[in-house]
Amino acid sequence: MFFKLLRMEGKKLRNSKITLIIWAGPLLAVLVAYFSMFNVSGNVPPWIALMTQMMVPHAVLFLPLVTGVFTALLCSYEHSYGGWKMILTLPVSKWQVFLAKYMVSSLLVALVQVAFFICTAILGMIKGIQDPFPFMEILATITVGWLASLPLVAFQLWMAVYFSSFATPTVINALFALPTILIINSEKMGPLYPWSQPFLSMTQVFSQSIGGNAGFLISGQSFYLTIALSFILFLGLGITYFTKKQWT
Repeated sequence: MFFKLLRMEGKKLRNSKITLIIWAGPLLAVLVAYFSMFNVSGNVPPWIALMTQMMVPHAVLFLPLVTGVFTALLCSYEHSYGGWKMILTLPVSKWQVFLAKYMVSSLLVALVQVAFFICTAILGMIKGIQDPFPFMEILATITVGWLASLPLVAFQLWMAVYFSSFATPTVINALFALPTILIINSEKMGPLYPWSQPFLSMTQVFSQSIGGNAGFLISGQSFYLTIALSFILFLGLGITYFTKKQWT
């Protein structure tokens, strides 16, 4: 029955222009990087320059914003048409309903990262980069960025369940996402801020994969432990709220 829930969530997205939403952020990052690379020093290896210019708009702004859109979209149907009572009449536990929405949201975020990977490769070809494509380095970067987004997905799904309108959790997410460009520069606050964790993880992994250090983190172990604890906390709070709420 749980897999039926997953299929139901997927069917809701068929007419929601979800493909456009998935590609929007990576394509905007391409535009930013294309014009920004004209100002990059010639001493910087081209793939490093391209990835740096792509990661900043994507991981700082577009990725956190789109995760909020996904979660709000997945809950908007139940909020709009009284679907909570209907879906909860199925022979499944409440926590399974929440978990199904979480898994679909996480999958959509993974597809955004895949789109980012593809856009990075295409932009490299457009720019005529002759150096070998750093496949494994970029694959590791987008994978860790996705994992670092999972606590944020859990928090935003909690907010999407809590607020009955599509706009409210989306606006709240945007308000928290906008200061990220400043918070990532704080060695103390940056690693603790869920909206900055995707960017910090992606820059750290990519820089280490090419033998460098992004310099944003004091302790990588503490940072990844923070992400894991945030994931457990937000997912636990979301499930607890959903299971205890009396749906009318």
